[in-house]
Amino acid sequence: MKKISKTNLLLIAVLIFSFLIRFWRLDSNPTGFFCDEALMGIDALSILKTGKDHHGEFFPLFFKGFNYDNTSPYQVYLTVPFVGLFGLNERAVRLTPIFWSTIELLIFYLVLTHFIPKSFALLGTLLLSLSPWHFHISRLNMGDYYSWTFLTLTSYLFFIKAFKERRMGYFALSALFFGLTTYSYTPSRLITPIVFGLTILLLFFKKYFKVAFLMIFLYVIVLIPFIHFHLTDPHSLQRIKDTMGIDIENQPVQNQLHTARLNHFWKKYFLHYSDTFLFQKGDTDFPGQFIRRHSIAGLGLLYPYQKILIIVGIVWSIIEIIKKKKIELTFVFFLLFLFPIADSLTNDGTPFATRSYLGVLPFHILIAFGLWSIFQILSKLSTSYKYWAKMIFVFSLVIAIFLSALNLLQRFRENPRTTSDFWGWQYGSREIMKYFLSIKDQYDDLYMSGEFNSGEIFLKFYDPKSTCQEKCKMGDLWRDPQIYNSSRRQLFSLSPEYLNNSGFKNRFLVEKTLNYPNGKVAFLIGKIVPIGKVDTK
Repeated sequence: MKKISKTNLLLIAVLIFSFLIRFWRLDSNPTGFFCDEALMGIDALSILKTGKDHHGEFFPLFFKGFNYDNTSPYQVYLTVPFVGLFGLNERAVRLTPIFWSTIELLIFYLVLTHFIPKSFALLGTLLLSLSPWHFHISRLNMGDYYSWTFLTLTSYLFFIKAFKERRMGYFALSALFFGLTTYSYTPSRLITPIVFGLTILLLFFKKYFKVAFLMIFLYVIVLIPFIHFHLTDPHSLQRIKDTMGIDIENQPVQNQLHTARLNHFWKKYFLHYSDTFLFQKGDTDFPGQFIRRHSIAGLGLLYPYQKILIIVGIVWSIIEIIKKKKIELTFVFFLLFLFPIADSLTNDGTPFATRSYLGVLPFHILIAFGLWSIFQILSKLSTSYKYWAKMIFVFSLVIAIFLSALNLLQRFRENPRTTSDFWGWQYGSREIMKYFLSIKDQYDDLYMSGEFNSGEIFLKFYDPKSTCQEKCKMGDLWRDPQIYNSSRRQLFSLSPEYLNNSGFKNRFLVEKTLNYPNGKVAFLIGKIVPIGKVDTK
């Protein structure tokens, strides 16, 4: 039996560690469960039982999200096994991105080993596993961000192997995975074809004409269902219209790309490289951002000390490309310059860590290169300085990694205190439904207020057997006071704001109070006392 090397044992340890810290508190942190995640679970369960989504479509290529948004096939189909094994719950739905992001770490390691020694590839993989950007996004299933980076990285791995071994099969596999990537998270449908096109130009530059045409052919073949869907589904571009504010059907696109829009694009594009976004505030705390669920509060997307490593990594990569003709390294720069494009086209004024998630790859590849480059520089010092320089470097790096991990886990634990309200994770749906189901036989109507995006989906997610289908409903007394019927036994869950604006505040008898993690009242569950029975003392 072949003995497992020390490096491989350490790699397994890193992968297990990465999985465990992501699995930790999976069903309680974030404290809420977003509507998109619930929808993925419901569609996964429906596919598992009937082969149809919850709309009744048989094994669809893309799934219908909210407001006709179409969801990637990976997000649902890859969730099916976990829902099948563990049932319909938050943990099962969020296991999907954790599992595939852990496999992605392995692919990341294999990519690095083609350029730097295994020990530094392992170190780079550890740093990616502790990245606030990767850690947070890989625990969420409200978008298939994980399939975007996983498939992109896999296509790059096969491209590297093809260049190294000159095997046609690896070029074919690279093209295949480029095609599969295009089906993933919505921004990939714009960025992946551009990355693929630049990759083909590399092949033309190296005069690999036959290989280039083969890859183009395979890429187009894989995209035939994708193209057919977008040509035949009238809502296939709905997400683009919603986020960009472009009326594709009624106005020529070129008429809308005026100076103001171009200025907005470039301003937002460069914000993705800003110190504030990358190293200080991240997405959640970025000035002007009000949505608080795309990154961990109190952390940047990367750690401040990694700035110098990225700069050194860029210089090292350029030298490798020029001097050693490692032209496949230019792929890293493709990703580095292209990752903000899709997000920069949207109307939002601040950068999003989700739409630009592809950036987690080039930055961490460059971080690993930077570490190796610095070590090489220290190795060239005179003998009298070399030993101590390396010792100081290693000691500093160990301290930096330890403090980064400590800070990450501490901020992660504190995150629910500031990210659980409506603009965060919209805490409360599970707790409300749990209470409703426990007392449903005592009431005719149980109303959950509209303090959730597409809250109807939670009625189905937390009651998959439909035991409360006729009684549990969405509705609030503020916007629709007519839902109150004194002749029926009714229970309402409302936020304090909704209750104060409803006109029923003085007649509302609270039975249960739900608090956010910071102690603030989130929801009041109670019933309305009929006029004439109110205690006015």
